[in-house]
Amino acid sequence: MPRTNISYKNTIYGYKKAIFKTSAVSFKRAESQLQKRPITSLLILLALLLGLLVISSRLKTPDVIEKPEEPIYTVETFSIGEAPSISAQARVEKTGIIVISAQTSGVVSKVRVSPGQKVSAYKQVVSLASTYNGSNIPALQTQVSKKQYDSVVQTYDAQKSLIDSQKQIAEKTDANSDQLRDISNQSISETEALISLNESIIETLDNTISTSTSSSDVEAAKKTKSTYASATNALRQSLRSTRYQVDGENPPANLSNLQKDVLIKQLDLQQKALDLNKDISELQYKLARAQESLMYPTTPFSGVIERVFVREGQQVKPGDKLATLFCDIKETQLVATLPAGSASQVSMLEPSLVFLDGKKIELFPEYISQIATDGQLRTIIYSLPQEYSELVTEKGLIKIEIPLGSSDTSSSMPFIPLSAVHQNEISTEVFVAEDGYARSKVISIGEVQGNYVAVKSGLSEGDQIILDRTVVADVRIKTE
Repeated sequence: MPRTNISYKNTIYGYKKAIFKTSAVSFKRAESQLQKRPITSLLILLALLLGLLVISSRLKTPDVIEKPEEPIYTVETFSIGEAPSISAQARVEKTGIIVISAQTSGVVSKVRVSPGQKVSAYKQVVSLASTYNGSNIPALQTQVSKKQYDSVVQTYDAQKSLIDSQKQIAEKTDANSDQLRDISNQSISETEALISLNESIIETLDNTISTSTSSSDVEAAKKTKSTYASATNALRQSLRSTRYQVDGENPPANLSNLQKDVLIKQLDLQQKALDLNKDISELQYKLARAQESLMYPTTPFSGVIERVFVREGQQVKPGDKLATLFCDIKETQLVATLPAGSASQVSMLEPSLVFLDGKKIELFPEYISQIATDGQLRTIIYSLPQEYSELVTEKGLIKIEIPLGSSDTSSSMPFIPLSAVHQNEISTEVFVAEDGYARSKVISIGEVQGNYVAVKSGLSEGDQIILDRTVVADVRIKTE
């Protein structure tokens, strides 16, 4: 069948003609229905108009843009009045476990204990020697010192007796000098009487010489006078010497006393030197024994040998481990060190916190040193309960939170964590939690104690200080 060509214009014209024809028919029908049922038609028209208005209002209403919900930050807070705390490292000291170490160099000649062995106090652990053939130099030094000390002890009494005898000789020599002076003093009167007699004889001889007419008598009288004059001069010289010797204020008497005093003091020094020599000899002997004992280490307490670190023939030096002893006496201490300012404010009423194996342990200080014990630091000592001692190791370090002061909401100068303080060029401020929002407060700070700082002004009782540094002012928050 041949294909008919239909133009585009003819097609459009046909469509328009059909639409106009249909619309005319529909209008005539509607007019006819309106004339027959006017009220019903009016209601239908009103309903159509109302529907058009509703559709139009919806189409013209703009879309509502939903405002995103304000984020809420979860923060950690610190309440004014809480006791501030400082973090420190506490060193573990266990008295129940003792590592026995070598205190001198030597060669292990004999191991006298074994692991698991129950030992008493002062049980010898090993024997050390100076050489591999077993020679022990400290033992030989002990023998030498013992010989010297025994010699000093044996001669001590004899030397002391000699010193006492020399003191007696000095005393008796001085007494003898005093007796001789007394004797000489008694002869003074006799010498004076003899001088007086000689002088009277000389006077008689002078009268004879002057009155005698016989030359022979005169010569004989002169000879006799010369003899008596010479004797009188000798007696007078002797008298002067005796008076000088017997006078206690003159050098001869003083010299005798000085000689006695000097000799007594010399003998006293000899006695002290003798005593000192005896004491030094005894100390040297004890020192030699102490040095010898270093060659034979012993257990300080009773307990069980857990491990032996050396074997026979091994060379050891000071500090080398010999054995580990698990003592019957068990006590574990935690030793923390703080500066003087912080140590003086450590609370004895608030517990310090230690975390071990997921457990929070509250401990109170047993003692706080009043002076520096470790450089410029002071010591705080805690006693760890026995049930937790197995969780820590000797010389280990554990973290401990130590409270400073005590809880006191009425404190005029509270302490807050340093991490909560924000500083700029203008002011120092913190953020506090108020009605679910973070609010900024300007504060004035004082001295720093560890990780805390004193606040002089700007905070009130009951303020909740926000510790989270990512928070800014006026954001919504909630506390943990």
